[in-house]
Amino acid sequence: MHNRKFYFLLLPAIVGILACGLFSPTPSFANRNDTAKIYFSVDDTLYRMNLDGSKQETISRMATKSVHVFVDNTYKKVYVSHWSHEVFVLDLKDNTQTFIQGPENWGGGQGIAFDPNTSDLFMGLYYDGVHIKNLTENQPWRQLVSSASLSPLLGQRGQLQVDPTNRQIYFKTAFNGDCGLCRYIYRVDYDGKNLTKIIPANGGDDLALDLIERKMYFSDVPGNATIMRANLDGSNLETVFSVPLPYSALADIVLDLQEQKIYMSLYDVSRDWKAKAISRVNFDGTGYEILYEITGDSGDAVSGGIGLFLP
Repeated sequence: MHNRKFYFLLLPAIVGILACGLFSPTPSFANRNDTAKIYFSVDDTLYRMNLDGSKQETISRMATKSVHVFVDNTYKKVYVSHWSHEVFVLDLKDNTQTFIQGPENWGGGQGIAFDPNTSDLFMGLYYDGVHIKNLTENQPWRQLVSSASLSPLLGQRGQLQVDPTNRQIYFKTAFNGDCGLCRYIYRVDYDGKNLTKIIPANGGDDLALDLIERKMYFSDVPGNATIMRANLDGSNLETVFSVPLPYSALADIVLDLQEQKIYMSLYDVSRDWKAKAISRVNFDGTGYEILYEITGDSGDAVSGGIGLFLP
């Protein structure tokens, strides 16, 4: 009885503290757009902007033309691949910049991905398959998938993604010239075993994984600007979205699973690849919008990929 009276007497004080804001639940971000960011590269420059396309700023100048971007949200680092198969690394915690020499094989740097659980960096080469390097060990790159194992394809082209839980790599293949509908998405284990051909993927270079719903998003024909969705084994294939003109080629896609949005890097082929846009669309194919547009004097001048920092 005395305890109940004691707490009853304390109630006005507790109410007063709450009213003054001295005791409150853990605050949430008032605006997710202030903390989540798009990182995108254009030629030799890395940029950053808010998810709605506002506050675009230059972050860093890199040595050579960029190809693809991967953002590690665990250790807060941005990895950018280059055709010279050098990897640019930006540490978002202190803005330090480093470079990692890619595989010694000449082959043209392509997809890039990092597994924070194992500290393994993965890189695809256009002419020489898929490679792995552990960043905690002083060891050279090791080839997991050779061009010979992908024949008649040459190597890896476009985005490369990892499934850390199952220790698997998903990647799109490369071919020069016209081989008909010969390009595929493949899967391989971290140790190079169980190379598996999953599903045809001939248009564009895009590949992103939703590891919660166990789905893959990728570009395919018709053209180079149609986004498809399928289970990770290739089943239940469906069309999500076809990019409207003037943009008619997809360079990179990345997923915001919380907001159910696909962010895209697009090219305007009708202008000889000299124009690019950063855009987004909902998972159901609605709400398409262009966030930022870039023009240059050549296709190389607007080359590059995108990644999302989602804290």
